[in-house]
Amino acid sequence: MESEKLFLLGVGCQKGGTTWLHDQLSKSKNFDGGFFKEYHFFDVIHIESCMNVKEILIQQLKGINNLNISSPDTWGLLMHNLFFSDPNSYFNYFDYLWLSNKSTKIVGDITPSYCGLDSIVFQTIRKKLEDRGFRVKVVFLMRDPVERIHSMFRMEKRNLSNSNAISSEIIRISEDEYIKKKYKEVNVEFRTRYDKTILNLESAFDKENIFYSLYEDLFSDECISRLAKFLEIDSKIFDKSQFSNVSTRKEFLREETISVIANYYSEVYSFVEKRFDISTKWKSNKYVSRSNLK
Repeated sequence: MESEKLFLLGVGCQKGGTTWLHDQLSKSKNFDGGFFKEYHFFDVIHIESCMNVKEILIQQLKGINNLNISSPDTWGLLMHNLFFSDPNSYFNYFDYLWLSNKSTKIVGDITPSYCGLDSIVFQTIRKKLEDRGFRVKVVFLMRDPVERIHSMFRMEKRNLSNSNAISSEIIRISEDEYIKKKYKEVNVEFRTRYDKTILNLESAFDKENIFYSLYEDLFSDECISRLAKFLEIDSKIFDKSQFSNVSTRKEFLREETISVIANYYSEVYSFVEKRFDISTKWKSNKYVSRSNLK
């Protein structure tokens, strides 16, 4: 009997464990993610604040003569360009990955900013993949909103420090000050509105094909077992002691700042609390005014 064709669509959240998930899956001969963890295809097309990624790719392509044509990074850039010029090539590419190796059971794209896609885009993705014989399995990991945002800016600060961007505002001021100025920005907000992501996903996919987990539960034996069963892959590949892309905490946020951010995202806390036990896992939840919860 021919193996079922599975496509993993990872939709976030950013700083919620998606790099760890990709790293673990990549240890399995049954998974092939292709050139990248994050393909940034649908977000670049459909989410305005992500469209700058395409310009970055174009600039990289302009310097293609200086790149090693045999390197995976170069082929990845060329493949990206093909996706944008012919969107069907994205779906055909993953079809090719599945067909090219008999050991491959699951292929996929884990791009956290896909959490900002609407239900119509998700429905289109599902149809295009199903037309090629795939069953789409969605993974959405959620982290305490305040913790997610703080981790996001720690990563941004780390990356800018490594690039010697000494004049950047995020380098010059404290994380607390910076986050208070940025937590409402579109690029931050759409990645944190888990309630909207869940509703959009469930308008497009059957619930049995969606895997939800709190980041705070992700490294437990119970969650790993559930995840492995969902993805139909050996649980032994998952190493809960291995961490990926961790942004070291050097500063703590003031309680006033935590309270302001948590209450701004009170609808997220309220929505998620009705489905998952966040009482002791999302520590920022205690700062949310009960009058803001619905």
